[in-house]
Amino acid sequence: MVRGSALAALTPTLLPDGATAEYSIDPVPPGWLAFDVFTGAISAQAENTADLPAGKVAYTVTATGTGAHDGKSAMAKITVTVAAFGVITYNDTSALVATAGTAITDRTITAPADAGHASVTYSIAPDLTADTGLAFDPS
Repeated sequence: MVRGSALAALTPTLLPDGATAEYSIDPVPPGWLAFDVFTGAISAQAENTADLPAGKVAYTVTATGTGAHDGKSAMAKITVTVAAFGVITYNDTSALVATAGTAITDRTITAPADAGHASVTYSIAPDLTADTGLAFDPS
């Protein structure tokens, strides 16, 4: 999700015979991230995400069964990633084809117009520069 935007409700789907008494989430989500213990839905309103720090947090959602499934549980992992601003683009979006021993043309990232920052730094993961001959400029 992008900082300052909504996160549409993500609701788990159980197998047809799954009756659920309740859902739980771990770790406890921050106030801006809504979690419904009856439906397992996770969501966020745009006005609650305007000042979020960028980053990601992994959550484990657990569904506890009733009836024939009483006391049994199922788990799912979900990672919520907050991006500081919208999608970045490269000056050349064509597929990169490189030949060993031949230099490739630099590709430049353009920050979105709504980034709201005078300067932006970039990172890359995994580190593609180790032992590959590639270079990455974080500025």
